Amino acid sequence: MSRLEELSRADRGQLTASHESMLAMDKQIAIRFPIMDFSIALDDEAEIIVGVKKVLKNFFPSWDTESFTMRQFTDGITNKLFKVATENVAEKQSALVRVYGHNTEVLIDREQEIMTIVCLSQEGLGSELFGRFNNGICYGFIRGKAFTPEDMQCPIKSKLVARKLAALHNTTVWIRTRDRSANLFKTLGKWVNELRLIEAAKAADDPARVPNMEQYEQELVFLETSLTALNSKVVFCHNDLLCGNILYDHDENGVCSVNFIDFEYGNYNYRSFDIGNHFCEMIGYDVDLSLFPTIEFETVWLREYLHEFHTLRNKKEKLNLSDDDIQALVDAELPTLLDEVNKFAVSSHYFWSVWSLIQAANSDNSTFDYRAYSIKRLNAYFLSKQTFFQA
Repeated sequence: MSRLEELSRADRGQLTASHESMLAMDKQIAIRFPIMDFSIALDDEAEIIVGVKKVLKNFFPSWDTESFTMRQFTDGITNKLFKVATENVAEKQSALVRVYGHNTEVLIDREQEIMTIVCLSQEGLGSELFGRFNNGICYGFIRGKAFTPEDMQCPIKSKLVARKLAALHNTTVWIRTRDRSANLFKTLGKWVNELRLIEAAKAADDPARVPNMEQYEQELVFLETSLTALNSKVVFCHNDLLCGNILYDHDENGVCSVNFIDFEYGNYNYRSFDIGNHFCEMIGYDVDLSLFPTIEFETVWLREYLHEFHTLRNKKEKLNLSDDDIQALVDAELPTLLDEVNKFAVSSHYFWSVWSLIQAANSDNSTFDYRAYSIKRLNAYFLSKQTFFQA
């Protein structure tokens, strides 16, 4: 089984992937990253600045808080994210402070998120964690420009994403429950139950705004029955690869690269869901299905992905495959993967429709209409279902 470096900077020994080492890593995280007993209040801008400064001073005592520069990123709709630096601190040492959205623990396993950040940082696939506080985390800044929906279909940039996702899908990440089976339907089952409770409480006040729970439950049965039968490969997935979670950059030699950020929903899942969900993000928040990628685009993208996936796997597992062997695997798997991805893309619409209704009940974000977005994604679900699940 795989091994992971221990967290201690002084002792870079390795832990074996057993129950005992799992507990040891959990303990190491608790020791290395104790939770700062402080919460950042988001009701007042002046209080936010004071709170962020206090968090940074705790994790970086040598930083001059009087020379802080602070910038808020406004692309996200779930959390509050701030970049902080000082005049005497290099750019590469800048830090991000993320404050969790209201009640997001209903949707996100924050303990698993911490473990994911640590694991991916060890593998060079994510930011370094600096510390935790009651309602957020402090972690490393990754340089780059966030993708636009158009970037995701750029012939050059899209191939970089395909190769980076293949690398992620070849990575082993610790799971606190030790369960590396696909989490898609476990998550959806939990969310639908949560939604049922939320809507039952609201029904008496506003029956017209209560969604058809019977419909949601019936479609969940359909999806689970149809998609589990495909036996899609299970790997560690990002599960939320929208344009804002992809950063594009180039080095001093002009070599371009992409990085993924915000692994809040990261877990083991069907790789076809991760890819299909990424394709769905190309339609944007307006949910314009005409922007969903063509079969031609998908084919090129998936060829790039499969070639990189098997190249990395060949090296990692010392399979001694030739270039011709790898190409033969790509050619053999492509038709099946293409079919799987488009069918799992249908479930992506359902996934985010349920998510949006839960957010509508819990989020304090007044600038995004979660309920309207949920309706758009549910409509897209039924239209896509007709397209990709034809008799």
